[in-house]
Amino acid sequence: MATPNGGKTRGRPPKMKCTWCLEVNNQLNYVLPVADGQKQFCSVQCLHQFKKNVQLKGTPPSCALCGDTIHGSPVQLEQPEETKTFCANKCLLKYQRKIEKAEQKRLASEDASSNGSGPGSFDWDRYLIETNSIAAPYSCFKQHPKPPKNEFVEEMKLEALDPRSTTSTCIATVISAHGYGPRLRLRLDGSDNRNDFWRLVDSNEIHPVGHCEKHGGMLQPPLGFTLNVSQWPVFLAKRLNNAVMAPARVFKPEPPTPPTNKFKVGMKLEAVDKKNPQLICVATVGDVKKDMIYITFDGWKGAFDYWCRYYSRDIFPAGWCAKSGHHLQPPNDKKMCKGFKIKVCGIPPLVPDDSKNHQVVPCEQAKEPEPYITSTTVTIYMNTTCHCGDFLEKEKLQSLKSQWGPDAISACIKDCVSNLLTCAKDVEAVISLLVWGNKGSTTVVKTVINSQLHDVIIPDLKSANDLWSYLNHVTKKLCCCPNFLCGEKVEHCRELSCVSVIKKENENIESKRSSPDSSQEPKKLSKSSEQSDISHAKAEEKSEEPVPTVSDVPSTTSACVLDLPSDPSTWSVEHVIQHLSSCDPLLAVHANLFRSHEIDGKALLLLTSEMMMKYMNLKLGPALKICNIVNRIRPRRHGHPL
Repeated sequence: MATPNGGKTRGRPPKMKCTWCLEVNNQLNYVLPVADGQKQFCSVQCLHQFKKNVQLKGTPPSCALCGDTIHGSPVQLEQPEETKTFCANKCLLKYQRKIEKAEQKRLASEDASSNGSGPGSFDWDRYLIETNSIAAPYSCFKQHPKPPKNEFVEEMKLEALDPRSTTSTCIATVISAHGYGPRLRLRLDGSDNRNDFWRLVDSNEIHPVGHCEKHGGMLQPPLGFTLNVSQWPVFLAKRLNNAVMAPARVFKPEPPTPPTNKFKVGMKLEAVDKKNPQLICVATVGDVKKDMIYITFDGWKGAFDYWCRYYSRDIFPAGWCAKSGHHLQPPNDKKMCKGFKIKVCGIPPLVPDDSKNHQVVPCEQAKEPEPYITSTTVTIYMNTTCHCGDFLEKEKLQSLKSQWGPDAISACIKDCVSNLLTCAKDVEAVISLLVWGNKGSTTVVKTVINSQLHDVIIPDLKSANDLWSYLNHVTKKLCCCPNFLCGEKVEHCRELSCVSVIKKENENIESKRSSPDSSQEPKKLSKSSEQSDISHAKAEEKSEEPVPTVSDVPSTTSACVLDLPSDPSTWSVEHVIQHLSSCDPLLAVHANLFRSHEIDGKALLLLTSEMMMKYMNLKLGPALKICNIVNRIRPRRHGHPL
């Protein structure tokens, strides 16, 4: 085959398509010159058919998408400007998707320009002056002073950690890379759009394809893989075939981590809304505890607030969105046009042990009512002179507040729960005892103890009667005196549990003070006085209502445990946690994990080490211990003992 310059082409000649029958051949011998070029045909029959069609109907139309000649009746798409013709419905659908994507990009760019994502869109200087606040300095954040450039392209493939199972590395696809600055919207291959997540281009959780294998790892299917797990290798090979891999140059190095937490309450910043992760909003530091900070969004309900580490990649310094080109969501205030007015919502209660040295920047608070808040005002007294049981440390109790209120029920119970956990010997054990066993609506109290965030599930207390019933339940579970948490201040408690404790303490004191020669007389006096106290206490309580004897008062933690049913399949979640803790006390730290996954007796009997390591993120040691305990209780279903 000759070239225009007279030479010959090297290699195999290119294949061509017949204009009429669309058959592909190496050589088309029949050519028909037309106004816009020439038409080539494979045979005389195709050439005559084309001429005949042109004479009858004129030039045959071509597809608006693929450009092929349309045979038979075309598929038409009527538009205001013109009518598009297509050779098949497949081309019509592809064309419509192409138009929709172009329209979405146009609307996104118009929305960004109208709302403003560049300099001057949100005046931070004016906002800080009118709210009488300061912005958190750059040294507080784990972010580059200059936002990195986003060079990713949509449909690129990369490796990313599964956000629901951080031990698994999966293949992900870039869904959105433009209009959000250096942020990427990713989707794990094999998952759906409900599990999309966002990462920065300088995140250490994303890598080029091949990074996992290079470091001795293996790509795994995402949590909730839609196909059979055995089909994962074939599925992965198909996804990576002819795919566009993200080059190593588009991945940016991660910024250094600040050495300490320098945030202070009241500082302003920009933060990602966890419930709408595509948004970055104006926010305030509501509280600081060790390496944790509490993010509150200006002008929005407290339901959007959350705790995070001070080195989180979801918080940014003021002005970051303007530098990176990301849209910043302003405070939700109707008076923004006349002036800024801050509304900090949902600031959590301070932990009492740090309350003396803690300074709060004054700001106007407008807390939204939570589901369990009522207008009832109550006061809770913690009588530290009463017996506090075996779960709490009495020395710590003396340094805490002994009164909460008068205030709303929600505020008082939050402070009470936080104080109980602060002076607990075993935080996880106390949390398990604070759980309300009755069915009904519940709420979650968040508190930070020893730099760890804990969630405590308490009932929905709508009245004062509900509050006192719950506190009575708590004192019984903690093996405390009934007057330890009550609605009045008690200086000299006459409960049998307190009298017995005072008796033991007096005996110890007298035995230390007394000399060997005169030790008998003080003991006799103390015994007689204590016996009179006990008889006086019994006489007072008999006149009111019958009470249990001293032998009935629980003195150890074993007296507060639940009764386990004989059949393990009927156990509740609390029964499971109690049995695991009794078999191995080190497993008590995983109590909240079993509650969050709702592992009751039936689920416990089905657990395997693979399930616990993959879905519960347990290490091998605890998983093997739990499997051993499960194997020992399985025979109980057939009538065998433990």
